[in-house]
Amino acid sequence: MFGASNEVVTVGATYVAVVLATAPARHVTLIGARSLQGTGDTRTPMYINVVANLVNIAGSVTLGLGLFGAPRLEVLGVGLATAGANVLTAGLFLSAIAADRTTPSFVRPRDPVIARQLLRVAAPRAVEGFASEAAQFPFNALLLSFPAGEAITAGFQIGRRLYQQATAPVSRRRYSSDSRLGAATPTPRATRAAP
Repeated sequence: MFGASNEVVTVGATYVAVVLATAPARHVTLIGARSLQGTGDTRTPMYINVVANLVNIAGSVTLGLGLFGAPRLEVLGVGLATAGANVLTAGLFLSAIAADRTTPSFVRPRDPVIARQLLRVAAPRAVEGFASEAAQFPFNALLLSFPAGEAITAGFQIGRRLYQQATAPVSRRRYSSDSRLGAATPTPRATRAAP
């Protein structure tokens, strides 16, 4: 696969298969976090993410290295810990939104106009996200084609994660301010022409 060794492909596929199974939970997490942040509640998402990250770290170390009597599952263990943390995070966000102390609540749009508006706003972002992810495949293939491609790809991924960690506070603040601005912007009243 793109010049990677069979061992790298097998190990990577194991991790991705386990974590990808919880992709719906990640979607719930992202939507829940943005919903709370958009109403001005930035602390609840922070607390939830701190708990989930601690669970993920503890689970990854325990299952990956086989500590405290747990089996040493290595990459599979790290994937299981990440998957478990993803499900936990989604559950915590669902609980927070269902609670009376938070502003967002669960509602099903019954008005087809609102449903169309939601789709019109969400569809371009979804297409952008899919396109961005799809572009990673040829780029990773390029990195793997270089001599010592696995080392180059690993170095790139580490650098990319560090960059994401360094820019996360700014990008999260941007999402929060964007959604708060949208919530605070008054909607124009529909006007009718006089007969």
